[in-house]
Formats: sequence, structure tokens, C-alpha cells
Amino acid sequence: MKEKTGRKHLLVIIAMAGMVGCSVGLVQNVAGVFFDPIAQALNIGRGPVSFSLTIYVLLSAAGSLLFKKISDRIGADLTIKAAAILLIAGTILSGLSKDLLTLYLFNAIKGIGGGLIHLVTASLVINNWFEKKNGLMVSIAMAFSGVAGAVFSPLLSFVISSYGWKIGYLVNGAAMFILLIPLLFFNITYHPQDSGLKPYGFDDHEESQISEDKKDKTDHSRDLLLSIYALIVGFVTCVPQFFPGHAGTLKFGASFGSLLISLSMITNIISKVILGFLVDRIGVRKSVMITSTIVLLGSIMMLKNIALHIGALLFGFCYAGSTVGMTSICKQQYSKKEYLKYYPILSFVSTVVNALGSPLVGSIYDGTGSYDPAFVICIVMMVMMLIDLYILERKDSK
Repeated sequence: MKEKTGRKHLLVIIAMAGMVGCSVGLVQNVAGVFFDPIAQALNIGRGPVSFSLTIYVLLSAAGSLLFKKISDRIGADLTIKAAAILLIAGTILSGLSKDLLTLYLFNAIKGIGGGLIHLVTASLVINNWFEKKNGLMVSIAMAFSGVAGAVFSPLLSFVISSYGWKIGYLVNGAAMFILLIPLLFFNITYHPQDSGLKPYGFDDHEESQISEDKKDKTDHSRDLLLSIYALIVGFVTCVPQFFPGHAGTLKFGASFGSLLISLSMITNIISKVILGFLVDRIGVRKSVMITSTIVLLGSIMMLKNIALHIGALLFGFCYAGSTVGMTSICKQQYSKKEYLKYYPILSFVSTVVNALGSPLVGSIYDGTGSYDPAFVICIVMMVMMLIDLYILERKDSK
């Protein structure tokens, strides 16, 4: 059967890119520009303010688990539209916060909405719509978390410095509305069949072969290996935010520290597309092993203080492993039915570890006066990941 694609498939990718750009890029990747202005305005510490982001991350992780159940009851289209409205509303309302409690409340509203249109939902929809070039399509959508952060962080910084953080949240909400227009005003269905279409690259013979080869089965060792992978990528991706602090301990200026995190954000975008391209070309495990080796090299360079700017670039490949990598590995290891069950759980594990990893790294620095132990942990974890992937490959070859 010939590949059937068209404007609707393209619209789906645009919608998923906008969705990820909002739920991740315009919340998590721009949150830092709001912390200091809010802390000063409310006369409280930066720590309690930054905890508002932790609330968002944890609730969005929980929301990701609930998407399938809610969408089965009221429909995926209505679920996604309602979630988008909650995310926009929670963001705009955050600008009305008069104390810490209301700030937490509005971030909880954002978290509920954002979780239902987070990375998990985007990957589920893309997997339904694309049989071929799936890795590339997932990577394009996931890359927009970095694109949105890179574009809007300086813009929001300017708005906040010129007009205040309350107007900053209003602009943030307006940006979300623009990026979510395809979701709000077009009928983006969960399955292409609901739109009278077939997935891109759909083949009847191939589908029957896959369903025969990938039968539902219980494999606890496989589940454990994938859980270890999720835990590792969850922790490692929390480390780049401490690059400025690491540079400071080495007596580099603030501008160099900012450069390091900017370089890792550039790789955040590029690495996802590279990994998606490699997955479609040479397969999942080889591709993820390549990018994991790159992160391992970057971790060693950061620990040994060798060409830190290059080390930061290489370390940024960790973001590809936590998004495109995990999606692709789960899609390969699980049948479609199992994927719907286990991928949201593994994503939840990764997100929670990421949220808890940040205070852990901060505590490591408080106790040692250095970020070197955190990089040692990353090195150990990346070696574990390579072993983990090798074992998965050996299991599949039997």
C-alpha cells in the first residue's frame, strides 16, 4: 500500500511541536527568569518561589499518567483542548499572585493542564499518525521544548525588566495561545483513522507482521532495564542548570557560566533531531548508545575541566536521550498495547527523578563546596546506561 500523507499529517506535527513548546519550553525552560523578580516582589526567598516549578513538574508528571484514562472517557480532542485552556489560564493567573499560596495554586492549575498535553501525549499521538519516519517526527516535536525556551527566555526577560513580572506572565500566556492555535481551533484526532486517514508509511502486511512479532508478554527483566534507563536520564538532565554554579567554583565569570548553559540548550534542540534521524537510519539502540557515549564524554570533560564549552555542548545530548531516546526504546520494546501502559509510567519515573535530582545536586554542593561529585555520578550513570542498552540488545538477539 502506498504511503499516504498530506496536510493533516503536517498539521499534526505542527500541533504537537506547539504543544511540547508550551508545556515544557514556555513553562520549565523559562521559569528561571521569573524567580528573582517574584521573590523580590513578595519579599520571600528564591527557594520557596522555585518550588512552584517543582509543583508544576510533579503534577504534570501525574497528569501524563491520566491522559489515556481521561481521553477514553471524554475523547482525546476535548481532553487536549481543555488541558490547553487550563495551561494558558494558569499561566495568566500566575501574574495575579499576591502571595506564595496563590502562586502555588496557579502553578498547580498549570501542572494539571500541562501534564495532559506533555511529552507523553505528544509521543502517543505521533506514534499513531506515523509508522515511518517516526523517530524524526518525534524529534522535531520534542526539539520545540528547547526552541521555545531559547526564543522566549530573552524576550520574557526583557518584558519583565521593562514592565514587571505580572506583565511577563501575560505575555507568556499570549505566546502559549499562539502556539496552541492548531490544537484549539483544528480537529487534531488521536488516531488518523478518526480523520479518515491512515498513518504515514502504513502497510497492511507490515502491521500484521509487527503484531505477530510483538505479542504482549510479561518480562520483568526488560521492565527493570527500562526503569533504570528512565531513572538515569531523569537525573542527568537536571545537571546542566548547575553549569553556571560549576563555572563559578572554578573562578570563571558569570558570563562564561551563562554561556555554558546556553550551549547545552543549543544541543538540547539539535541533539533531538540528530537522534531522531539516526533512529530511522541505523536503529534505536545503536543511536542511543552513540548519544549516550557523547554525554559520557561531556561528563568527563566537565569533571576534568577540559574545554568546558565543548563539554557543555556534548553534555546537552542528554536531553535527546530523555525524550526521543526513551520514546523510541519503549516503542521498540513494547507492543502498542504495552506502550500505552508502560511508557507513561516510565516517563513519570523520569520526571519525578528529575524534579528530585535538582535539590540533591544542590545539597551535594552545599555539603562539598563542589559540583564534581555530581559529574562523577553522571559518569557512573552513563556507563550503567551503556551496559543497560547492551543487555537489552543481547536479550533481543536471543
